[in-house]
Amino acid sequence: MSYRTQIVSILFGLFFVFPLWGTASNIPTYSRAQSLQTDSVVQPNTFPDSIIHPTESKSILQRTWDLSKRIVNNGFFKVGVNVGATSPFRLPEGARIQSFAPIFAPIISFSRGIDFNKWVGLSIGAQFEYKGMTTRAHVHDYYTEVTKELEGSVARFRGTFTGSITTQVTISYATLPVLFCFHFSPRYTLKLGGYASYVLSHSFTGSVENGYVWTQPASSEESSDKIMLEHEEYSFSKNMRKWDTGIDLRGEHRITERSFIEFGATLGMLSIFEKGFTGISYSMQNIYINLGVGYNFPIFSK
Repeated sequence: MSYRTQIVSILFGLFFVFPLWGTASNIPTYSRAQSLQTDSVVQPNTFPDSIIHPTESKSILQRTWDLSKRIVNNGFFKVGVNVGATSPFRLPEGARIQSFAPIFAPIISFSRGIDFNKWVGLSIGAQFEYKGMTTRAHVHDYYTEVTKELEGSVARFRGTFTGSITTQVTISYATLPVLFCFHFSPRYTLKLGGYASYVLSHSFTGSVENGYVWTQPASSEESSDKIMLEHEEYSFSKNMRKWDTGIDLRGEHRITERSFIEFGATLGMLSIFEKGFTGISYSMQNIYINLGVGYNFPIFSK
């Protein structure tokens, strides 16, 4: 079994355990939707008597339906988009952005929550998402590595580049967000916590154009060479990290009893590149905002 399959299995496995744990625990379960109507506490869910004391066998279809209801019981399903950049916290000196275009970066998530009381709760989710961008900038003394075909062979140069550079980043993640929820009212909730993401696919490519690179000598005895570059492509996809983790902040607003909109921001704490990577001299983090709409499933009765 591959690492990616294991990660996906673990994420989804949480939702076969968490629903059962949530209903079996002694911590009361509160319905946010019902609080919009009555602002009262919903009594803890209990297992149906037919499960504790089975009196008759159920068909496979009925058992599957019962299990499905448990999984989505008071769960939150959301779809949305990420918009942002994979970049350093500060723009490098000598860099000037000429154009920026976000890619279509969808989010699909399912989460379950448990409220400790009327005001504070905890949410755990499984989320599949994309992050990425396309940007073009003019840089001066930008440290990088480029390849150039010389006399029928491909040479790799490391040094400082001056000219135009285009970058395309596309990364897909399986993400596990863990958030503390603060309910200011039945309609407004603030969520704060962190996330851990495993990379499902990634790409970091681009090109350098209309410029030159001063090569970095291998020793102090060698001299630096100026190499003109009209258009050369590069790819650092093989040097990207398999994990990301960071801070997650969200705000939720109830539109109706069951539907809601959510606005959030995430800040990656790790560089997207592996430790020791020298192709780019500064760290590149995921800095994104997101917007989504969702549905809160009801608490199913017996």
